[in-house]
Amino acid sequence: MKYYLIAVMALLQTVLFSACTVSTIEPGPKNEVNSYIERMIKADKPLVLDLFCDSGNIEVYTWEKSEIKFEVTKRVRGVFKKEVLSEKLKNFNIQINKEEDKIVFNSQYEGKDKNPIDRSIDLIIYLPKGVNTLNLKVDIGNIKFHDDIKGILNADINMANMEINKFDGVVNINGDIGNVKISNGKIEGESSIIKNIGSISVKAEFKEDGKYIFKTGTGNIDLMLPEGSQIAFESIGELEVNEFGDSGYPTKAYVETSMGKIAIKKIGDISF
Repeated sequence: MKYYLIAVMALLQTVLFSACTVSTIEPGPKNEVNSYIERMIKADKPLVLDLFCDSGNIEVYTWEKSEIKFEVTKRVRGVFKKEVLSEKLKNFNIQINKEEDKIVFNSQYEGKDKNPIDRSIDLIIYLPKGVNTLNLKVDIGNIKFHDDIKGILNADINMANMEINKFDGVVNINGDIGNVKISNGKIEGESSIIKNIGSISVKAEFKEDGKYIFKTGTGNIDLMLPEGSQIAFESIGELEVNEFGDSGYPTKAYVETSMGKIAIKKIGDISF
């Protein structure tokens, strides 16, 4: 009888534990909870922004104000009830600080839910117009610059796509997986876009005193420049077209893809 009672009690404990565990689960599709924060910081000119984000979708705009504005929406998804998911929002560690001559944004998720599909941020940034230096480090996500950007852009994007409407200045983008697209602008200085997997598309003017590298392991590279550009292109990979031909110009652009095609084309008016 003694052993029978022990077995029954153990069974009851198991059932009760299972019931408690299941009670936190919401049947059906995943739930989502979110919370919103906003921060405005006075920005010195020229602005230097250091941004670190482990997982998120980032959109950047410019405006006339001499301030930088951050709009952050934290999101958590899962099969748990919304009360449980709301607690997980506290696992986001978001720091926004002004340090000497720069502004630092840092977003890290410190919970056990490591799947980026189930936890991320949506970040909208408003930058003062003018010459800015942007240093970005994004692990997973998408980055889109909607307005004109001027200055220096250094981006370390591990598994992220980047799309830029118009950029004037020096750009250096490195990463593992993801596409990079620049739709307009003037690229200068020692600029490079290097990805392991992903296509590269650049439609811009290249300054004649610059040094350029465009390289991907797997993906296509499409470069579109004004027809009067005095740039010599050195390419490695399957060259589909090079409308500039062989030239002895001192300014050179190195273009390489291991698995993909290279197309270098002339265009007319680039400022549209």
